Amino acid sequence: MPFLHSLPGGPFTMDTRRSKSNLLLEAHRSTMKCNRVLLLLLIFIAFWQCTPLVNRIAFDPDRTDYGRQLLKQLGGRQIRLHQAGGVVLDGCYLPNPESRVLFIYFRGQGRNYSRYLEKLAEWRDMGAGVFTFDYRGYGRSSGSPSESVCYADADLAFTYAVDSLGFRPEDIVVVGRSLGTAFATFVSQNREIRGLVLIQPLTNARMYARYHAPDFTAWFVGAAFDNIGRMSTIVAPLVVIHGTEDSVIPVHMGIEIYQACRSPKSLITVQGADHEGLDPLGSPEARDAVAGLIGP
Repeated sequence: MPFLHSLPGGPFTMDTRRSKSNLLLEAHRSTMKCNRVLLLLLIFIAFWQCTPLVNRIAFDPDRTDYGRQLLKQLGGRQIRLHQAGGVVLDGCYLPNPESRVLFIYFRGQGRNYSRYLEKLAEWRDMGAGVFTFDYRGYGRSSGSPSESVCYADADLAFTYAVDSLGFRPEDIVVVGRSLGTAFATFVSQNREIRGLVLIQPLTNARMYARYHAPDFTAWFVGAAFDNIGRMSTIVAPLVVIHGTEDSVIPVHMGIEIYQACRSPKSLITVQGADHEGLDPLGSPEARDAVAGLIGP
């Protein structure tokens, strides 16, 4: 019945074909919109689920006693910080009676402060007291570590240094190494402190993931440990110390941190030093830069 093709409103007219095409197009658009919503939902779930994973990778709690009795021999004393929820943080203070300056030291990922007491004494010998504490789950500190609770604990430590140890903010030098640089930059934001020392700083977790893993993994870590994002809020003089052969946190991240900071700053790259082997006070340039923060 070929005449039906010419009849208005017939089942095979051009208008009918256009209507079917439009319906298919609308259905396709709706499907694409649903797919986008589903993708966003999956990304949200991935971020939410991966936050604990990021924390498990970032922290490596160690309760080993590496020689805590040495603290007394070095003239130090134990500090107990009481956080909300009954959490107790174990710390130590090595005073320097000849100085009015204090280092607040945020360590890296591994072990606990009892492993580094002699190193802490080297910082004291630079001409300032030293105060540090173990993150939750490390050493004798209770609780479990995460990025968010460590920021709160860093603030508590700074408050303790001012209110209980009696140091003015302008006499405090904040020091962070590796993972600890995130807590050091956090607590130093918009504070008129004496100085900030960052040893082997990462830029942020997303850039770190891209360096060590396929690019897509960066989407699952969010804005964790965002040192580079906080650089615009640092008003204190900055010293960055980084080894040129660091395969864990590459030296270009330290350089990017240095470049992003707007306050007076110094960059010391230690030739041939890797992540574990870097002695931050081992080079004359680094010692001079740190001594410059302490002052006469």
